[in-house]
Amino acid sequence: MAAARLDAYANAHYRSLKNARTDDVDVRRESFARVEAVAREAGHAPALDAWGEDLALMRPGPVQTSSGCASAG
Repeated sequence: MAAARLDAYANAHYRSLKNARTDDVDVRRESFARVEAVAREAGHAPALDAWGEDLALMRPGPVQTSSGCASAG
């Protein structure tokens, strides 16, 4: 149940970041990094990890593709 609540919260947070009034991707990624850290500390790593490669798109820094190549975010 806790994982389902986190997933709903995370999806809502993602939508709010997507609709944020900034086009600055770095600002959005830094915000997600703070939320991810708190969620992991609360024991929700499995729910976050279930996002797979999509999670990497939301983290700060270069995006790592499935081929192992980094691309600028």
